[in-house]
Amino acid sequence: MEQEVKITSRQKASKAIAQISITAICLALAMLLNIIFRNIPGLSFPNGGSVSLIYVPLALCALFCGQIWGLFIGCAYGILDVLVDGGFAINWISILCDYVFSYIGVAFAGFLSPLFLKKRFFTIPLSLVYIGVFRVLMTFISGCTIWSQASIDAGSLVVDFSSGAVIYSLSYNSGYILPGVALSLLVFVLLTKPIFESFKLPVVNKLINYKEEDDHRKLTADKFSNMDLLPVYFAALLILTICSLVPSFSMYFLSYISLIGGLTLAIYCFIKSFNAKKTDLNFVENDYLSFFKKPLYLYLTSAALFVVIIILSILAICLFFLA
Repeated sequence: MEQEVKITSRQKASKAIAQISITAICLALAMLLNIIFRNIPGLSFPNGGSVSLIYVPLALCALFCGQIWGLFIGCAYGILDVLVDGGFAINWISILCDYVFSYIGVAFAGFLSPLFLKKRFFTIPLSLVYIGVFRVLMTFISGCTIWSQASIDAGSLVVDFSSGAVIYSLSYNSGYILPGVALSLLVFVLLTKPIFESFKLPVVNKLINYKEEDDHRKLTADKFSNMDLLPVYFAALLILTICSLVPSFSMYFLSYISLIGGLTLAIYCFIKSFNAKKTDLNFVENDYLSFFKKPLYLYLTSAALFVVIIILSILAICLFFLA
C-alpha cells in the first residue's frame, strides 16, 4: 500500500527558520570557542590546531538540524577559521583538506538527527566519533601529502607515507583533535539534561514537524529522511574520484577523500536497507525518487554505486604509486 507524508508549506517554512537560527547561533559559538581556546597557553600546536570545544556547537547543529546544515556549518566554520583567525595553510589544497574537507564529518553526524530528536543519548558520543575520526583522517592525509617535508622541499605534491611521516602526521593531528573530542564529550555529558530540556523550546519544536498521534507518518519521515541527498552525495564523490584519476590534474589525494566518503556511505546504505526491508513503504508517485519504487531499492542501488566509488578510488591510489 502506498503511503504519503504530507507536510504543509507553513511547516516547512517554520522548520527552515528554526534551522537557520540554530545554525547561526552554533556557528557563532564555534568561532567564539575557537578564539578563546587558541589564546589559552599550552592548548595551541605550533603548526596549527588546538584543543578546544568547537565540536560541541558543530555536533549540536548537525543533531538538531540534520546533515545539510551539518555540511554547511562544517564548511562555513572551516572557511571562517582561515579568513578570520589566520589558519595555517601552505596552499589552496591544504586549505581544502585541513579546513573544508576535514569538517565534512559534521554532515555525517547529521544522519543521527532523527534519533537524537527522539532523545537517544548514544547519538551524542557517536556524532563526536563521526566528526573526530573523519577530521583525523583528513588531516592525516593532508600531513602525508601536503605538509610532508618532501612536498615542501620539492614545491609540489609528493606523497610521503614513510613510517616517520605516518607516525608524525597521525600523532600530531590526533594529539589536538582527540583530546578536543574527549573534552566535548565530557561537556555533553554534563549538559545532557539541559540539552534534552531544550526540546520544549518553540524553536526546537519547529524541527519536529510530525504529530505524535500519527505514528506511521512520523516513522516514515524519521526513518527515511536522508534519501533525497544520496544522489547528491554520489555525484560529489564521483566528481572527486574523476579528478583524482586524471593525471594532468595532479589531485590524486582526492581519492583518499572519496574512498573514506564512499566507504562510510556504502555502510550506511547497507544498514538502512535492512531497516527498509522491514517496511512496505513506497515512494509517492510524483516524487523524483519514485523511479526506485521502494526505499529498499534506492538504498541497495546507492550502496552498489558507492562500492563503485570505492573501487575507483583504490584504482586512483594504485595508479599513482605505480606511475
